[in-house]
Amino acid sequence: MFRSLCMTALLLGLLSCGGNGKVTTERIDDCTATIHLQGKGPLLIMPIEESADPLSIDMVNGDRHVPLAQVRLARHHADYYAPLTIPSGVEVLSISGNLGEAMFLDNMSFSNQFNQTAEDKYRPVYHFSPQTGWLGHLAGAVSHDGTYQIYFEHIPQGLKAENIHWSMAESADLLTWQEKDELLFGDSIGEPLGGSVVLDKQGNAGAGHNALIALYSATHGQGDDRRQEQCLAVLDPDGTHFNKLNTNPVLRTYDDIPDFRHPGVTRYRKGNIWEAVINCGEKLRIYSSEDLINWNLECYIDDAADAEVVSYVVGEHLPSHPHVQGTRIPQYESAQMVELPTPQGNKWLLLCNLNGGPEAGSYLKCFIGDFNGRKFVSQSHYPILPDAGHDFASTMLVQESDGRTLITGLLGSETYLDGLPSFPFCGQLALPSELSLYETDEGRLKVQLTPARELLQLRQDDKVFDDFILNSKHDFPNAFAECDGAFEVILTYDADPQALASLALYNVEGEQVELQINALQSSLTLNRSKSGWTDEHMIQESTQSGLSKGPHELRIFVDRSSIEMFIDGGKQVISQLLFPTSPYTGMQFTGQGIRVSNMHVYQLAAK
Repeated sequence: MFRSLCMTALLLGLLSCGGNGKVTTERIDDCTATIHLQGKGPLLIMPIEESADPLSIDMVNGDRHVPLAQVRLARHHADYYAPLTIPSGVEVLSISGNLGEAMFLDNMSFSNQFNQTAEDKYRPVYHFSPQTGWLGHLAGAVSHDGTYQIYFEHIPQGLKAENIHWSMAESADLLTWQEKDELLFGDSIGEPLGGSVVLDKQGNAGAGHNALIALYSATHGQGDDRRQEQCLAVLDPDGTHFNKLNTNPVLRTYDDIPDFRHPGVTRYRKGNIWEAVINCGEKLRIYSSEDLINWNLECYIDDAADAEVVSYVVGEHLPSHPHVQGTRIPQYESAQMVELPTPQGNKWLLLCNLNGGPEAGSYLKCFIGDFNGRKFVSQSHYPILPDAGHDFASTMLVQESDGRTLITGLLGSETYLDGLPSFPFCGQLALPSELSLYETDEGRLKVQLTPARELLQLRQDDKVFDDFILNSKHDFPNAFAECDGAFEVILTYDADPQALASLALYNVEGEQVELQINALQSSLTLNRSKSGWTDEHMIQESTQSGLSKGPHELRIFVDRSSIEMFIDGGKQVISQLLFPTSPYTGMQFTGQGIRVSNMHVYQLAAK
């Protein structure tokens, strides 16, 4: 997999290790090796080979072996280096499995720190991405003690969804993120999947006031034997790990369904209770609790509706789209509810993340309605898709003291997330947006995702362009020449009723991502089919239709391996992953019948 990057990754890994401990290895036979650790740690820096079979790493205490991890240690060559946290006091590790040539035995170090440089080809400049490994579902988001904390499924030692634990990214400004790894591990109950982290201000769970509480899904077994249960854990005051309840799990299903995961927890203030929306395959269930430990089933949200138990049917087939018609009903992931102000009074928004399969990507579907603490009743009777891209998944919300509700998510789709060319990392956060509801001229409520105001601080150099009327072609070959793939384009355009035009961002190889403007159909389409590397399962076109009358404002954020386009302040959004061979340097308008004004290009850089 892209072996031309291997030597670069290897060199970066060696330079970043800064070993200040000692590693002594001994190969016992073809299936067993021993590692002795001396000096300062606690990080074992290991070479990873993605195509290798995983090896088991156990902690050794006399005759007792305690499983620690399963890692695809390099047999022949290193794709990259990754850290493994070793618990305090552990001095001996045992490695078992088919060792093969086992080049990893001579290429390990023991260190206090690991700092993967940001020189990877597709490493985003101003989006958070893990130093190494796979970033899966988001698992919670809170604002606490002046910082934002995003919890997520993580595998630092690999790019495949195996041996999952929780890590966390922390930021004081939503712009610069620090990664804290390995906060929550699996146990005999199961491997930790997604969930929610909430600030328990009143101490309802018995862990004290302002404790950070995680309600997470533990999964074990495979196929028909798979079971998923909800467990509780409390973040230690030093913020280094979660302490699990001895009485876990706190919530099981009575019917032993295999899919029962990703509880989205929110506070219902009128009843002073906690509410959790839990994904059950193609259905949802709502539970309530006073203490986050004892839960009551309140409501089904199901496509097999019974008026006594189902508040609204949200399990219908996929929305009409040429790429997804006829595919299976999508699988719900990371559902959540939030109360928001509107011109019609406060309303509840039910957010459902869906994984629609190989030809549908991942996307967010929303319903607006009322909630009384037991049942959600939709008033929209139509699904709202605020982001028409197919790479916006696993969303998480943060409600701020200033009244804002912030939302972020995972940029990517489960269908191809572990096959991307971005290693040694896989996955990145979407830009933070301010979530709100607005009323259309027809009186309908819709969802708006406005780029968070903090993003303005990313702007560096400002290129200002003259207004123009497009009647054939307008080319700006060096618009982003000095931006190193990280920039924002902002402009206003007005279109004639029959206008057909496009805006292409391109590089020196001739690769391009194209925005197609169709005034007759009141639509914008983002096409990435010629943008660079693509996967066969990637949907190449994403369309936002039903645009209001112009003029329209566009804000386009590009960050090496992604593009996020916000139309009219976020009333329509399109997010996609991109993997150009080299950064885009120019932009070109073609077509006729549009007038472009107030155009700026900003180089963007993390603080």
